[in-house]
Amino acid sequence: MAKFRREHSSGGIIFKDRNAKLEVALISRINPRGKKVWCLPKGKVEKGESPEEAATREVREETGMSADIIKKLGSINYWFVSPEDKSRVYKTVDFYLMEYKSGSPREHDWEVEEVKWLDIDAAVKIMEYPSEREMMLKAKRELIKAQKGGGE
Repeated sequence: MAKFRREHSSGGIIFKDRNAKLEVALISRINPRGKKVWCLPKGKVEKGESPEEAATREVREETGMSADIIKKLGSINYWFVSPEDKSRVYKTVDFYLMEYKSGSPREHDWEVEEVKWLDIDAAVKIMEYPSEREMMLKAKRELIKAQKGGGE
């Protein structure tokens, strides 16, 4: 019988207003096939840690920047096979909209190849994973709504 387990991760879409233009941070990683892929910062929720704490920690580690959570954007779910033990994994990733506070993309950790600030539309075009692209589009709608004074 095949092994099965669940994993829970958290991440964020960090944004800033730069010269009246919204920008978001993306990270790049090298996937198992050796290809550079652009995606959102995220990682496992550790024991005793809330999803919000994990998102804040992972964004800080993977981008080198600190940010405040504005709101939860939603969750994505997917299956994959673990390269370590070949078990099937059902993963849930919670994503949060986060406003940049401080730090520099040059301070990212070793797991990340590169961190870039991009216009949201440019970010959507280069993002690898469709479910993360959808989350970025949701963030764009939320940010536009907030700019128009329709925030919570």
